[in-house]
Amino acid sequence: MGSDGNFYVSFVFIKNILRQMGLRKGQTNNPNGRPQGSKGLRKVQWESLSETILNAHTKEFDDYLHELWKGDQAQRFMAAQLYLKTLQYFKPKCPISPIPIEW
Repeated sequence: MGSDGNFYVSFVFIKNILRQMGLRKGQTNNPNGRPQGSKGLRKVQWESLSETILNAHTKEFDDYLHELWKGDQAQRFMAAQLYLKTLQYFKPKCPISPIPIEW
Protein backbone atom coordinates (compact mmCIF):
# COMPACT_ATOMS: atom_id res chain seq x y z
CA MET A 1 0.00 0.00 0.00
CA GLY A 2 2.64 2.55 0.96
CA SER A 3 1.73 6.23 0.89
CA ASP A 4 -1.38 5.65 -1.25
CA GLY A 5 -2.97 3.55 1.50
CA ASN A 6 -2.22 6.22 4.10
CA PHE A 7 -3.78 8.86 1.90
CA TYR A 8 -6.95 6.78 1.51
CA VAL A 9 -7.22 6.20 5.26
CA SER A 10 -6.70 9.93 5.91
CA PHE A 11 -9.28 10.87 3.30
CA VAL A 12 -11.90 8.51 4.73
CA PHE A 13 -11.13 9.70 8.29
CA ILE A 14 -11.50 13.38 7.34
CA LYS A 15 -14.63 12.68 5.31
CA ASN A 16 -16.25 10.97 8.32
CA ILE A 17 -15.34 13.85 10.64
CA LEU A 18 -16.79 16.41 8.23
CA ARG A 19 -19.95 14.35 7.86
CA GLN A 20 -20.41 14.36 11.64
CA MET A 21 -19.73 18.10 11.99
CA GLY A 22 -21.60 19.38 8.96
CA LEU A 23 -25.25 19.64 8.12
CA ARG A 24 -27.33 16.58 7.49
CA LYS A 25 -29.00 16.08 4.15
CA GLY A 26 -31.95 18.47 3.81
CA GLN A 27 -30.77 20.85 6.58
CA THR A 28 -29.88 24.47 6.05
CA ASN A 29 -28.45 27.30 8.13
CA ASN A 30 -30.93 29.68 6.56
CA PRO A 31 -34.40 28.13 6.95
CA ASN A 32 -36.29 31.23 5.73
CA GLY A 33 -34.13 31.67 2.62
CA ARG A 34 -33.44 34.94 0.88
CA PRO A 35 -36.25 37.49 1.27
CA GLN A 36 -38.75 37.69 -1.59
CA GLY A 37 -37.75 40.28 -4.19
CA SER A 38 -34.19 40.76 -2.95
CA LYS A 39 -31.40 40.57 -5.50
CA GLY A 40 -28.55 38.12 -5.41
CA LEU A 41 -24.93 39.23 -5.47
CA ARG A 42 -24.44 38.22 -9.10
CA LYS A 43 -27.54 40.16 -10.21
CA VAL A 44 -26.31 43.27 -8.41
CA GLN A 45 -22.86 42.91 -10.00
CA TRP A 46 -24.31 42.53 -13.52
CA GLU A 47 -26.55 45.55 -13.04
CA SER A 48 -23.58 47.59 -11.84
CA LEU A 49 -21.47 46.50 -14.81
CA SER A 50 -24.19 47.30 -17.34
CA GLU A 51 -24.78 50.67 -15.68
CA THR A 52 -21.07 51.46 -15.97
CA ILE A 53 -20.96 50.40 -19.60
CA LEU A 54 -24.09 52.37 -20.50
CA ASN A 55 -23.13 55.55 -18.68
CA ALA A 56 -19.35 55.79 -18.45
CA HIS A 57 -18.09 54.08 -21.60
CA THR A 58 -20.80 54.73 -24.17
CA LYS A 59 -19.04 57.68 -25.78
CA GLU A 60 -15.70 55.87 -26.05
CA PHE A 61 -17.34 52.82 -27.60
CA ASP A 62 -19.33 54.99 -29.99
CA ASP A 63 -16.18 56.88 -31.03
CA TYR A 64 -14.34 53.60 -31.58
CA LEU A 65 -17.15 52.24 -33.78
CA HIS A 66 -17.19 55.46 -35.83
CA GLU A 67 -13.45 55.16 -36.42
CA LEU A 68 -13.88 51.57 -37.56
CA TRP A 69 -16.74 52.53 -39.90
CA LYS A 70 -14.43 55.07 -41.57
CA GLY A 71 -11.81 52.39 -42.25
CA ASP A 72 -11.49 49.78 -44.95
CA GLN A 73 -13.83 46.85 -45.54
CA ALA A 74 -12.22 44.64 -42.87
CA GLN A 75 -12.58 47.37 -40.24
CA ARG A 76 -16.23 47.99 -41.20
CA PHE A 77 -16.88 44.27 -40.89
CA MET A 78 -15.27 44.30 -37.43
CA ALA A 79 -17.42 47.31 -36.45
CA ALA A 80 -20.57 45.47 -37.51
CA GLN A 81 -19.53 42.38 -35.53
CA LEU A 82 -18.80 44.45 -32.40
CA TYR A 83 -22.11 46.26 -32.69
CA LEU A 84 -24.11 43.05 -33.10
CA LYS A 85 -22.27 41.28 -30.27
CA THR A 86 -22.88 44.22 -27.95
CA LEU A 87 -26.49 44.56 -29.01
CA GLN A 88 -27.35 41.03 -27.89
CA TYR A 89 -26.65 41.99 -24.26
CA PHE A 90 -29.21 44.78 -24.31
CA LYS A 91 -31.90 43.52 -26.69
CA PRO A 92 -33.50 40.10 -26.36
CA LYS A 93 -32.90 37.65 -29.18
CA CYS A 94 -35.81 36.63 -31.31
CA PRO A 95 -36.33 32.89 -31.41
CA ILE A 96 -35.49 31.26 -34.71
CA SER A 97 -38.48 29.40 -36.01
CA PRO A 98 -38.63 27.45 -39.24
CA ILE A 99 -40.80 28.82 -42.02
CA PRO A 100 -43.05 26.12 -43.42
CA ILE A 101 -42.80 25.84 -47.17
CA GLU A 102 -45.55 24.14 -49.08
CA TRP A 103 -44.84 22.80 -52.55
